[in-house]
Amino acid sequence: MKLRKRKKKNIILFIILIFINVHIIIGLIGKRIIPTIEDNIKNYVNKTLHTYVFNVFNKETLIKDELLDIININTNSQEEIISIDYRLNEANKYLYDSMNRLYENIDKLKIQEIIPYQYKKGVFFIPSGLAYRNILLDNLGFKIPCMINVISSTKINLKTKVSNYGINNILIELYLVTEIQSDIITPNTYYDFNNNFETLIASKIVVGNVPSYYGGILEKSSAIISS
Repeated sequence: MKLRKRKKKNIILFIILIFINVHIIIGLIGKRIIPTIEDNIKNYVNKTLHTYVFNVFNKETLIKDELLDIININTNSQEEIISIDYRLNEANKYLYDSMNRLYENIDKLKIQEIIPYQYKKGVFFIPSGLAYRNILLDNLGFKIPCMINVISSTKINLKTKVSNYGINNILIELYLVTEIQSDIITPNTYYDFNNNFETLIASKIVVGNVPSYYGGILEKSSAIISS
């Protein structure tokens, strides 16, 4: 009887030790694999968003004189620029149109097409081999089920840059400034990161001069529109 009881105690102790060791190993794997997964997701999302922004605004004619009608360049009698203003109606209309066009594309973003892990019924199955951080072992090991959601918000505004260009000429450049904040949400983690893009949408050379007290460059930003 005593031997049987001792054996049972040993078996129970052995099972408990196995359970503790497995728990410790899983915890260690988790601590190593989570940063790798987060970095990978961030890189995949960054690359995709960059492509989306490029495709949206690359389809437009980047040098449009009519876009410069959004800007008021105020000069003095010596043809020196003293200030830059925006025609609010025209600027806001362009920004809202750009926002809608961009958001329509971002809204089509499908996370299962961005992240190259096995995906089934809303769940990613991520190989535990990523914990080794070795390219030869990345796809090995058991698969860890994980739900991942990407939520993005967008801010957009115009920026005008006026700079001296040669003798008695100035170069006027109009940029569309886009900031996309991405929130990565998994069952155990949450973090966010920003992507900032500046796209030249119009430029023109005209007669004029930026006063020396501006350092030869004058910049102005419009109000921000956000989603």
